Amino acid sequence: MLLAIHGEIDTSTRDRVYAALEAAQFAAELHIDIDSCGGQPGAAIDIYAAIISYPAITKTAVIRNAESAALLIAMAADHRCAVPGARITLHRAAGEPEPGLRWTADMHAASADFLNWLDTEMARLLAIRTGTPGEAFETEMQSEDSSSLVWCLDNRVIHEIRDIK
Repeated sequence: MLLAIHGEIDTSTRDRVYAALEAAQFAAELHIDIDSCGGQPGAAIDIYAAIISYPAITKTAVIRNAESAALLIAMAADHRCAVPGARITLHRAAGEPEPGLRWTADMHAASADFLNWLDTEMARLLAIRTGTPGEAFETEMQSEDSSSLVWCLDNRVIHEIRDIK
């Protein structure tokens, strides 16, 4: 089964993924093609959980671009291949106050706590899925720049770089 994660990740992406996995619930192989700049963390977490629990024997991701929340989805695959020139971006979580709301110091503090929790959880999940210490990811998350594919290979974010059409 081929699952395409292209464009911004949102609840409609999540719903499409749920429907596709349900329709092919007995597929032995799951191929995930990822070309996304990211999107909503909550939707990405839901997609990650759905792919992790999907019973396929083989789960492979081809990463054309996996930035921000899209990287989380890629991490659900057991084998991750990046195409040459792929952008893989791991950065700290960000949020914006909802327009029109009056934000108090307590609301800002709660938002900061939540964003810090997201960062910690992302580094923890990456460490679990790669075997690389979480500190390496926490350091890499400090930048808004894409990670080099060599860094991604060295830290087992990806397993290979291969030209795939």
